[in-house]
Amino acid sequence: MKKIIGIILIMGFIVSRLYAQNPGDQASGTQETPGTQVTQKTQETQETQETQETQETSVFAKQEQEFYSEMDMFALPYGFASSAIDVHIYLSIQYWNYEYQALGKYANQGHASTGHSDIIPYSGYIDLSSKIHKDMKVEAEFELYKGSKLKICRLRGIWQPTNIFRLSLGRDFGIVGMQDELYYPTSKYKLFTIPPFLHWSVIRYTGWWDNGAFGHCEIPMTLLSSSGKMMLDVSVTDGPGISSTSAITPNADGYMYENFHSLARQAHDGNHDKPVAVRYSIVPWNDFIVGGSYLNAKWDPEDQHFAQYIFGHLLLDWERITLVGEYGQIKFGTPNNGIVTQFSGYVSAGYTILKNRNYIKFLQPVIRYEHFDSWKEDPTRKGYRTSFSAGLRYSPFKGWIIKTSYQVTTEPYGPELANNGFSGEVVFEF
Repeated sequence: MKKIIGIILIMGFIVSRLYAQNPGDQASGTQETPGTQVTQKTQETQETQETQETQETSVFAKQEQEFYSEMDMFALPYGFASSAIDVHIYLSIQYWNYEYQALGKYANQGHASTGHSDIIPYSGYIDLSSKIHKDMKVEAEFELYKGSKLKICRLRGIWQPTNIFRLSLGRDFGIVGMQDELYYPTSKYKLFTIPPFLHWSVIRYTGWWDNGAFGHCEIPMTLLSSSGKMMLDVSVTDGPGISSTSAITPNADGYMYENFHSLARQAHDGNHDKPVAVRYSIVPWNDFIVGGSYLNAKWDPEDQHFAQYIFGHLLLDWERITLVGEYGQIKFGTPNNGIVTQFSGYVSAGYTILKNRNYIKFLQPVIRYEHFDSWKEDPTRKGYRTSFSAGLRYSPFKGWIIKTSYQVTTEPYGPELANNGFSGEVVFEF
């Protein structure tokens, strides 16, 4: 009897609750089907959950607001909370095993990491960028150089009001040559660990960034192809500058100093000259660029000595073939040795034999031929060299590249130097 009374009481409670929730339906005498009751129950459950989530979110937001209000004393007096920051990092770890006269400041003077094997934590690049307006982006890039130095690379604001025009203000690559396409270890055009002489000595392999204004314009040329275009870059910058002219001299063995740009790159300008550089390129189709660049500047504190740059470039990435060719010449006046001309040309090529397989994003044998003269005016031409390199680029998957190569350098006119060697590199990108 007690069980029956209990069941009746429970049923009465359920009916009363249903009536309280749906008084209109009971009053009109409308009977609900079991399916309708289930649907309504589901809706009620969802509404209850949404209410709880809203309350929890509100509580969390309130707690977060209270936390940050307490941290206001530490807030910076600038910046926008709505500007999301993109982070791009790439690391290069290298292995060198070159003979003792390779890669130095003079043809017969070796680098500190040659003459023995050396594992080098070469570079870690940290690139931060943020779009603060639909037409404006800002970027700051730093390099952790050889695990011991912090270098400032790009510091710029980029204004791009249209798809065909861009203006960068601040610190960026000089537009002589194609450093912006060839410098970074992750570039599809950078086939070797050790750069060619043109970048190692003439324009300087560790990068030439300059301060000023950099304009970029693209004009469609659909007569070439649907993606054909002409690109024009113009910059007004500090230009090259050296505080002392005494280093630009031959050594005791008659070899000319080869690291002009180690001295010419500068964080701040050392003279009054603000040169204009121009680079012109034709793009017949995507990933095929051909053109040239020119700069004429003063490089000494007194604005007495000139430095003239003439460069040409060709970059191609087509199906399985990668081809890079450049020629560059720098001619500069010196206080004691008259005019010095340094020039170099090279061709690098790679062919992808495997791609998009298990643990093989790409596998690419690569070769390079180059020649270099550090002092064209020298009648003995002892500084003239030719070089051949062969190697392999391999990527197991996106974000990881491995490079190896062996380089043989010869001196047709001067004494044979000990400057051959092997290099390897592991590059990570994330």
